[in-house]
Amino acid sequence: MRRILVAVCLVLLSSAQASTQKNYNIQLEVLRYGYGAAHSARGYGSSTEPWGNGRFADLIVSYYRLRFGVSLFDKPPPGNSILPVEAGVTIYQRPLRYGWFRGMVPDIFVEAGYYWLNGMIDDNPYGTTWKVGVRSEVDYYGLGAGAEIAYFGSSYKDSFTRLRLGLAASLYVRLLVTNFGF
Repeated sequence: MRRILVAVCLVLLSSAQASTQKNYNIQLEVLRYGYGAAHSARGYGSSTEPWGNGRFADLIVSYYRLRFGVSLFDKPPPGNSILPVEAGVTIYQRPLRYGWFRGMVPDIFVEAGYYWLNGMIDDNPYGTTWKVGVRSEVDYYGLGAGAEIAYFGSSYKDSFTRLRLGLAASLYVRLLVTNFGF
């Protein structure tokens, strides 16, 4: 499954041209919530679990096709994370102006994220998590929606040799999101 996801990402990156109409972009998103499923494989079996895809206070800075972002709180498939970082490459985006702001209809990108899971928010047995995936989003006048498919890996806190790996997919809504282009 991982090979299929990597192949899809490489095909999308090699065949698509970014339609970025600005050199720099700052995107602010206050709240995201969605629902999906995460299929994970462990050393003793596999399972599919519901995944509540949530994020609070997201800031993304773009320079041409390159993206870098940080959030105050994020909920990757296993657990939750405070101040996770993400980096990515824009495949295609179409900015639309409304007032001083811009919406993206659509914004498609590949990203990798590194999440520090924090057991103080909820009691989870996992350590850090990484995620590589493709996301497609739309936003206009502060509201938006998106879809994500990603491959994730998470280590257990008590051992670096035991990993939980899997594929996750989610649909989500976005509230109070806008872009400032230069």
